[in-house]
Amino acid sequence: MESATGQNNSEKNNLGKVWVKEGKIFVKNPGENGKLPTLTPCNGIELLINGTKIEEKTTVSEKDIIELKTETREEEKGMYQLKISSSGLEAVLEMKTSIINRQYVQDNEPVNDLMLRLSSESEEVCPFTLADIMQEISKKNINYGVKHNVVHDLLAKPESGTYVIAEGDPPGTTVDEKVELTFQKKSDGEKADQKIDDSKVNFRDMVEILSVDPGTLLAVKHPGVQGTIGKKVTGDIIAPAKPQVWEFSAGKGAEVTSDGSKVTAKISGSPVVKRLGNKYIIDVNPVLQKRGDVDISSGNIRFKGDVVIQGTVREGMSVQASGKVDIHGMVYEANISALDGISVKQNLTGSNLVAGGNNTFYHNFFKILNPIHSDLTEICKLLPGLAQHPQLKGVKTGQLVQVLIDKKYSRVPNLINELFKFTGDNSLGLPQEITELMVDIGRYLRGLNLLKIESPDCLQSILQKMDAAHEVINSMAQKKAGVSFAYAVNSKIEASGDVKVSGRGCINTSIRAGGNVNVVGVFRGGEITAGGDVIINEAGSELGAKTLIRTDEKRKVYINKANEGVRIQIGDRQISFPSMQSNIKAELNKDGAMSVSKNKRIAK
Repeated sequence: MESATGQNNSEKNNLGKVWVKEGKIFVKNPGENGKLPTLTPCNGIELLINGTKIEEKTTVSEKDIIELKTETREEEKGMYQLKISSSGLEAVLEMKTSIINRQYVQDNEPVNDLMLRLSSESEEVCPFTLADIMQEISKKNINYGVKHNVVHDLLAKPESGTYVIAEGDPPGTTVDEKVELTFQKKSDGEKADQKIDDSKVNFRDMVEILSVDPGTLLAVKHPGVQGTIGKKVTGDIIAPAKPQVWEFSAGKGAEVTSDGSKVTAKISGSPVVKRLGNKYIIDVNPVLQKRGDVDISSGNIRFKGDVVIQGTVREGMSVQASGKVDIHGMVYEANISALDGISVKQNLTGSNLVAGGNNTFYHNFFKILNPIHSDLTEICKLLPGLAQHPQLKGVKTGQLVQVLIDKKYSRVPNLINELFKFTGDNSLGLPQEITELMVDIGRYLRGLNLLKIESPDCLQSILQKMDAAHEVINSMAQKKAGVSFAYAVNSKIEASGDVKVSGRGCINTSIRAGGNVNVVGVFRGGEITAGGDVIINEAGSELGAKTLIRTDEKRKVYINKANEGVRIQIGDRQISFPSMQSNIKAELNKDGAMSVSKNKRIAK
């Protein structure tokens, strides 16, 4: 057995071998007296041995040249198309792969007798070669932004789809010029975000009328920026869009700066804007025209310019203007203030009119403010020395001011509180300089706000604003603004210029004028204080209503009819009429004594 087994193993090992690996035939000759290997073809495989086609089992040896031929079929034909986008910024390849069926000889281990076996598989094949696609790219004149990596990836691993194989540079984004209207009101959304305490709201002030001062910036043009140049995949240049350009044009009340980038107000008034094409036409209207009445639905009026009211000013309302106020209707229990004069075509009832500035108010205002100014000036002088004191080094300026006020200038807090109460009770028609001054005093000098003072410069700034307020009020005092109306009852009128009453006259009314006072009708009850002459048709009443007419020592008083009890004061001299007097002229003679003489009747 062992002999037989050994002999069989020896014979087996002595056989020739043939095998298939990766589609190739390999042969090993047998040992001495061994059997040559055989090779048998199968359908679909063309077997060539030494150039001869073999169709049956055939012995082979190492010296034979063995060839295998298999069939490759295209099951689906591929296609490709290269397009340039309409913008010229992309070259897009649309590709459908070819489907190829490849047949191959299966691998086989070494054996003495080999029957060939055939297998097949399908695969996607790129429908173009590198040379093909590069020729197409050149044909389309694509020479910029070619993505060679994408092309090579498709050749290596083809897959149907759409691919960007070249990409240009789009032009940069162009930013248009922008016009900012700097005077515009806050939007409704901004107003809605503000917290309002209903218990403190004056609903007469809820309607805002926009007005500006001379020099106010009305509009500014922010320059546009042209985008960068783009480039197509063909190398052609793409010009960026030109920025939108705006042009400023100014009316009589505004002016455009020399570089054309800004518009400022030349006068006080209400700014208006029109847009025509690429042009902004900006102006300032010096006159606010109010149709109808001024009431709670329209709100109070505060305007930097002239105001013309076609209707009546109703109870509790106020009108303030930096120019003139012209009221075509009546004024009922209202406050009217204007720096350049007031005209009321009809009657006043229970109202206050101030033209040219309330001199009494400003006198009392500065009576409180002046000692504050004096003490702050002294504090500014002491601060540098205190800051150098060894024990006070490192102490902040606000703390040093607090110490000085507590120790040496203790009247300042009470004066400031008194000032705020006084201005709060007399806020009608305050000039902007005083309003801004009060804001700064409250921000830095009231209570613990002293600690917000970071340097002596802060106090110096407040002192400068106090000085500026003085200058403004002094200039206002020199400006003569008049008041005219038809009839007044229980009212107060103050004017830096003349006052003229053109209708029935005045009942229980106070008039204070820097110039002349002329009452065409009756002045019954109340008093007149004038810096000029006083001319009245009838003064007082038959029942002896208290009536006082007062003027300066170099001025005269003319009355057509002075009823019993009427008093006239010229300078520091007075006279009271015990009975009715007609056509009188009162003045001081050269000796300073009161002189009353007959005068021709004054024409109404």
